[in-house]
Amino acid sequence: MCKKVLIFQGVLSLSFLVAAENRINIYWADKPPVIDAREDDACWLVAEQAKNFSLFKKAGQPTRQTEVAVCYDADCLYLFWKLYDATPQKIVFGNPEDVRDFITWQDVAELFLDPGQTKQHYFQLAATPSGARFDLSSKKSTRFNPDWKVKGAIYDWGWALEMAIPFTELAHQGEIRSSPVVGEVWGINFCRDQASLHEWSQWEPSMMSFHEVKNFGKAVFCGRKEGKQLPIIKISNFEPLFFGPAAFFFSVESPAPSLKYSFLLSRDGILVEQKTGEKIEKGQIQIPYHITKPGYWQLDVSVYEGKEKIYAAKTASSLPAVAETLAEIEKKIDRAKGQLKNFQHEVKPTIENKITNLKNLLSVFMGIASQPEKLTRQQWRQITTAVASAEQEWKKLDFDLSLINLYPRNKKVSFAAFPVSASAKIYPNSILSKPESAVRLSLAGNEYESFQMALVPFWKQVSEVKVSFTDLTGPKKISRTNFSTFRVDYVRLKDVDPEDKKLKEQEPDILFPETRFQLNPGALLPVWVDFYLPADTPAGTYKGRIIFSSDGEKWDWPIEVRSYGFNLPRTSSLENQFWFSLYNWNKFYGGTMNYTPELYQKHAEILSRYRISSIPSDWITLWPKITVYYEPDNHFSFDFSTLDKFIKIGLENGSNTFWASLGCNLGSLSPFSRTWTKVMDRKTGQEITLDRVMKDWLDKFSRGKTYWDENPMYRDFLKAYVSHLKELGILSVSYWEIYDEPNDNSRWLDMIRHHTWLRQFVPELKLFNFGVDPTQVKAGKNACGLIDCWAPHIDGLAEPEVLAAMKERREKYGEKYWFYTCGERVNKDGNYAPFITYYRPYISVRIHPWIAWKYQTDGFFIYALSSVPEENVKKNPEERWPKTAWSDGSWRGCGTLIYPGPDFQLIPSIRLAHLRDGLEDYEYFALLKERIKNSKTEQEEAEKALAIEPEIIKDIYEWTKDVKLLEKKRENLAKFLQSSQFKTGFNR
Repeated sequence: MCKKVLIFQGVLSLSFLVAAENRINIYWADKPPVIDAREDDACWLVAEQAKNFSLFKKAGQPTRQTEVAVCYDADCLYLFWKLYDATPQKIVFGNPEDVRDFITWQDVAELFLDPGQTKQHYFQLAATPSGARFDLSSKKSTRFNPDWKVKGAIYDWGWALEMAIPFTELAHQGEIRSSPVVGEVWGINFCRDQASLHEWSQWEPSMMSFHEVKNFGKAVFCGRKEGKQLPIIKISNFEPLFFGPAAFFFSVESPAPSLKYSFLLSRDGILVEQKTGEKIEKGQIQIPYHITKPGYWQLDVSVYEGKEKIYAAKTASSLPAVAETLAEIEKKIDRAKGQLKNFQHEVKPTIENKITNLKNLLSVFMGIASQPEKLTRQQWRQITTAVASAEQEWKKLDFDLSLINLYPRNKKVSFAAFPVSASAKIYPNSILSKPESAVRLSLAGNEYESFQMALVPFWKQVSEVKVSFTDLTGPKKISRTNFSTFRVDYVRLKDVDPEDKKLKEQEPDILFPETRFQLNPGALLPVWVDFYLPADTPAGTYKGRIIFSSDGEKWDWPIEVRSYGFNLPRTSSLENQFWFSLYNWNKFYGGTMNYTPELYQKHAEILSRYRISSIPSDWITLWPKITVYYEPDNHFSFDFSTLDKFIKIGLENGSNTFWASLGCNLGSLSPFSRTWTKVMDRKTGQEITLDRVMKDWLDKFSRGKTYWDENPMYRDFLKAYVSHLKELGILSVSYWEIYDEPNDNSRWLDMIRHHTWLRQFVPELKLFNFGVDPTQVKAGKNACGLIDCWAPHIDGLAEPEVLAAMKERREKYGEKYWFYTCGERVNKDGNYAPFITYYRPYISVRIHPWIAWKYQTDGFFIYALSSVPEENVKKNPEERWPKTAWSDGSWRGCGTLIYPGPDFQLIPSIRLAHLRDGLEDYEYFALLKERIKNSKTEQEEAEKALAIEPEIIKDIYEWTKDVKLLEKKRENLAKFLQSSQFKTGFNR
């Protein structure tokens, strides 16, 4: 690695071998290695090695070093890993490869490849000592499983891993990959997970993750290290495999006297055509082929010099069943004609005309497709385009037919409104089924319930539809003002993989508060309805109506509300946190948002309807609300009065936790270490900067010569802050987290050091860390005694040892434990854990508080509330959402549960509403548990009711997707709470 080499062979100068940082020269192996984890192949004696690994985030040198030798031939990239370990008995061998991509992430070697050094797309290939494999493509959301070989073994010096990765496997359908030409440069990185010491190390350092493709090192393919150099062979005029006559082209730029090629074309794994070419001359080579049938087609080309293969290329494509699709659409059209017989409407001739036109189009192209051998490639493109168009036209027709089924038989209307469950996803082209006769809700006082109304325009634009409600009548009158309506809007999913069938290009989620709606032909419009049952509403049934009207037309549906006769508490009994950060919103608004207490008041009132903790956790926004004074005695004091306004507003609107650190990492401490932090000089009354009064510490800190425990401002702040939070009465739920997910050893050890000091200096401060549990030992250190609230990711709850340790520490020391979700976990059976992903059913969000009850956690966290994917940040306000579609930025919902609306408005989401349902469900359990304490009869039955059955939640990966099971369980809990044995009056 990093050698300066200059070789002359004939007239070919390898002057591209220039010394460079973070570079490895990869040489040709005339004889490939045997993949057996033994370093006895000749190629490994001359291969360059990647050495001198550093710890992740440039945190120093690992105690366990790694060396990787690399070579290649026409077929494969070969690697031999030597992962040194002084305690080989502690190496985690790992599970066998029972299911691809589910490996034991303990001792792991990870290879990252960026073919062509795109600095955009990459492949990850990882393996354990057992030889279990994991692979990933940054381009694909579906599973990517290339065919590569690996063998691992444990020795007395550590463990070894030998890999063979075919170049042609590093491509997706419609792409081509071939042997690298001499001088070709790829991005590459070698990374290691070391289990016993929990060291993460890598060849090319990165700061955020191993996946930083822009920071990969360089791999240069150099051909033979000695002797005759390789011919230069390149692909030219590449086109993906497709119907019709075509040709595969490649060029030979530096010929050899005995070159020949082999061409193989296969369909669905069966060889269709084979060709060979002898004595290849310099210039372009053309190999013709002809495809006329659908299926999975693969083309392989190999070039040989004598008997030695020196070049390989492969491409593959799935081609659609054209004739069969046309025939299937034709059958559907014939059935559709019958649905029109008894339909009377002015649009009927238009629909009939659409059917006729589509039928004629199908007939034309079915005739053309009947002679596939005669079609040109261009004609095939026209046919496949026509098939895609026909499929889209059929979808529109199918939607029209669904409207015919919904259209009333006895009156002429321009639109209709139909009730739909809150758990259903309504897309603009959804096919609705016949609705029920009424909207029925059951709930307690201080509770919200939701339903949807699908507005259906019948083949014309309806410029304005108004929604209204009647008062509800029953044991008492309930005002219509307890209803709220929202227009459902959609999120555009970025980079949707066509092969990923679970993904749609848009998902319903955004809730715009509106009472007037415009309907456009050919698209349903979902309207979301929230109903709030006031506290102290007597038990009984209440009836009213929802009414949609436009230009004299009216649709109304009965609403029946059943009050249980008891109240849910206004503030959630379950601690929760979502990191309400505003700096991304300010960026979204082009830096124009001044986040005042008055603006937060508006936001907090909206979020209070969802039972979540909303005090902002954002030091960039809130630190300026704290005034810092430099006193004449050289100490610092702090005015928290403006910050207190935010805290008070949050508490008044249902917050039950406060992220006191105003962030989750050491960035929160930036105000204590920036030279330009503003400070008021008490003596002069002037505003000065921190370097005027703390220069000595700042200079030492910049040189690594001091630590936080010697920072004068930080020390004074902590004492004053803890005292102030205690005065506010919220110290026990004010959490201090500055080492979120301390996965690497450097951050772990720094967390241990920092927390040890904090425990001594401000023992009442509540120390918190996501991603930490009592069983973890890293670099020989454990965090027990330094954490007041443990919070593993949700999959930690599936570890009996972790759960038992947290329960034991809660019982012995009063330490709490939470869980959190950030990204979706999937197990080897394909089951997924709960998260807020757009494309999953809404119950995936609602089930979070049920998980908390099942595992008896004190709280939970979902990442996050208010993130803004970068694609939504526009300089021009005219290009800014909601004038354009909101993009998920490929995050798939991670980080976003609310949206920044016009005029700094906070726009909620459907997923947030379902989370509220889960938090309200939790209160049924909590209320019954509290009331059991005062009951002597029926106690055993009620305690049984508090258990969550396996058919609802078996574990974090196996849980129901049927919301009716949750509603049935909640109904049963309500019956106990209504029972005279447990009823104690209204609970506020």
